[in-house]
Amino acid sequence: DVKETYTCEVTVLKHRLDASNMELWIGESGTLNAYANDTLNQGIVWSASNNNVKLNKTTGSTITVTGVTGGTTTITATTTNGDTVGVATCNITVKQPVTKIAMKSDITVYVGSSVKLSAIATPSTATNAAVEWSGYDDSLVSLKTGFAGVTSTATITGLKAGTTSITATAKDGHGATATCTITVIQRVDSIEIPATYTLYVGKSAT
Repeated sequence: DVKETYTCEVTVLKHRLDASNMELWIGESGTLNAYANDTLNQGIVWSASNNNVKLNKTTGSTITVTGVTGGTTTITATTTNGDTVGVATCNITVKQPVTKIAMKSDITVYVGSSVKLSAIATPSTATNAAVEWSGYDDSLVSLKTGFAGVTSTATITGLKAGTTSITATAKDGHGATATCTITVIQRVDSIEIPATYTLYVGKSAT
């Protein structure tokens, strides 16, 4: 009997993206490239799991992804090579910047007393709603800060009479700020008047 031997060459394609995770701010764009065996693969169909991002196109080896709404989404790149289907994904987090900080424009505090100043970041979905406090004269006031939810607080204690200002700047680096003028007043501790005073008819005194 004659035995015949046949050889079949199998090529295994390794599909991948150049990033498996990506972070974008709303309005910010990033690029994703799809590879097959380390070569850019043109035969790609792209899709997103929701509308948190926008794709500049849905086919080709490279796409641009732009953040639209805060949240997470999954980008899927699918390619077909004969009977072989390759899939690769990238998880994208879209971050919401602080767009506005609401804060009183002026406050008054007495020397030795304290008042609480609040800086409220909007929108409520901001990724990092905390603020940095700056600009105040630390010879006039001292600060104790706190943060919860979207509200940053500064407990301001008057040290000596004068006027200064304080600025709250969003820590996310997108430029939202608010400023408050602080007036520190020295309390009147006592008033002295004469125990007796003589005033003649028709005369005035101050």
